[in-house]
Amino acid sequence: MWSNERGGSLNIRALVGGLFLLLIIGGSLGFIYYLAILKPEREEFISERERALERVKELLPEKYDEINPKARVVRGRLINRIVSARTLEEIKAVDLETETYLERSRTELLIEVEKEFKGPPGFMEKCAEEKNVLVKRIREARTVEELSEIDVKEVIAYCWRDYRMEQLLEVETPMVILVKREKGKAPEMISLPKDKALELINAYAKAKDIEGLRGYEIAEDLVATPLILDRRRAGGGIINEGYVVDVYTEVNGTKKAIVKGALVVAVIREDDSGSINLTERQRVEESGSLSESKSVSYEEESISESRNISGSESREKRKEYSVDLQEVLKAAAAGKTDPTLVRGALSDYGYDLSINEGLSDIGELNIRYLVVIVVPSDVAGIIDEEMDKVTLMPKPFHEFNDWYFQVMKKIGRGG
Repeated sequence: MWSNERGGSLNIRALVGGLFLLLIIGGSLGFIYYLAILKPEREEFISERERALERVKELLPEKYDEINPKARVVRGRLINRIVSARTLEEIKAVDLETETYLERSRTELLIEVEKEFKGPPGFMEKCAEEKNVLVKRIREARTVEELSEIDVKEVIAYCWRDYRMEQLLEVETPMVILVKREKGKAPEMISLPKDKALELINAYAKAKDIEGLRGYEIAEDLVATPLILDRRRAGGGIINEGYVVDVYTEVNGTKKAIVKGALVVAVIREDDSGSINLTERQRVEESGSLSESKSVSYEEESISESRNISGSESREKRKEYSVDLQEVLKAAAAGKTDPTLVRGALSDYGYDLSINEGLSDIGELNIRYLVVIVVPSDVAGIIDEEMDKVTLMPKPFHEFNDWYFQVMKKIGRGG
């Protein structure tokens, strides 16, 4: 009996030991399974979930919410789907790029509207309704296709066109001056007939060139600025009303533009050039057999002739001309002489003299010019302060600069 009990006890112990061993083996296998399969899967699941959540925030960041409230709604819905997912497959089934594309596209258009719809108060006021209509279309679009039909640049470009044309039509003169301003650069003026300005504005609108439409202002606050310059700094003296010049000053030994495309409206050459003294002499000797002498005088000419017995003959013709044009101008202004002389032969005397000097390679260099240029008022003060350093440089290819333009055409034709 004792042996039976002992045998039974051994069996129980063996059974318990076996069970314990099985538990150890099972636990080991389970642990191995966890380490080899479950843990990597869980880590991948968590990693993918975190990546997906970050991607949602990248595609639809919170900064979008202010301009596009729908972005917040879509972002919240996607985050809930990702957080609620129980498997890796459920997370991967969420196509973030596609499901955020509509709101991303909508937001980009709204941002473009805010970025491009900028201008002076007059523009913002005139085009406020167009902006509101455009924003409403973007917000109410239900598909990407509907958004793709909205051309923000075209709408804004034609708003600018209408605004600029309205400004141009208010200009009473046939000539219009546009001013282009860029940060860090000198203002650039463009002078052209009103019809050409309208064509330019239309061309910019068709090209959807918003920067071009925004950049060229219709110059309204212009002033005529007088400058007294020596010949070198006055465009070499070959300059006339209607010419277009760039205005430079000197800063630390370097030329710097103050304004480009300034319009010259008057040029007065120093009155030293108004005194004219001309004497012409001609002497002729001939052989002959007669002897006589003769003297004739009339107006500004005197002719004397003599013949002697030896048969030799000499003849001298002398012409003198002297006039002070400044006195002529005074007389014309006082009504003491024919004013048509000033409006005719003398109307471009100073300029014609400079042209003749340019053609003959001979001229007066030590003279001064009073040049009046039209510039925006905000740079007029700078030009006036810097007058001792200012240099006017005519644009050789500008059609208004007749002499330079003709010379460049001549050079281009080979002389």
